[in-house]
Amino acid sequence: MTNKTLTLYKFIFTGAYDFDSLASLIGNGFMTLAQGYMAIKPTAVVEGNHEACTACIASDPRFESGNFTQYKMRFHSVSLNSNTGNNRYYSFNRGITHFIVFSAEAYLYARSEAFLSNQLAFMSADLAAVDRKATPWVVALCHKDWTMETEAFNAFTPVLLQNKVDVLFVGHV
Repeated sequence: MTNKTLTLYKFIFTGAYDFDSLASLIGNGFMTLAQGYMAIKPTAVVEGNHEACTACIASDPRFESGNFTQYKMRFHSVSLNSNTGNNRYYSFNRGITHFIVFSAEAYLYARSEAFLSNQLAFMSADLAAVDRKATPWVVALCHKDWTMETEAFNAFTPVLLQNKVDVLFVGHV
């Protein structure tokens, strides 16, 4: 196999949005393709395992391994416009729906007990404050499901259930 073939193979099987491999070559290509759409359509981003950036330290000495550097830098406008000042967890209203976005990946990569505690506190306060008369639907978004990150969901499930979240969208599989 040539290097070109290996790159194509890696692109197909690791995901188009991969910021972790090949010094972000794959992720850069995906973001170039997605830029036109994301410039005109509301887009809610959520971090996943391919944004953990475990290989970042090798590609750029400013990055720390596993700390979502690429994700935080690429989607910094989310943190500027979020009510948390953070793009790893945040919420927003769109029409009659309240969306809350959170990180299950934080339990695996660059784990910080302060981050986890702050995220759960935000989720509890944010969901408790939802005015169901104005926004009757509540949708939660994260990357992995219960069966994949049980520790994360053992922490999140009571908050989501207590606040009667209507729908949880997850990805990865």
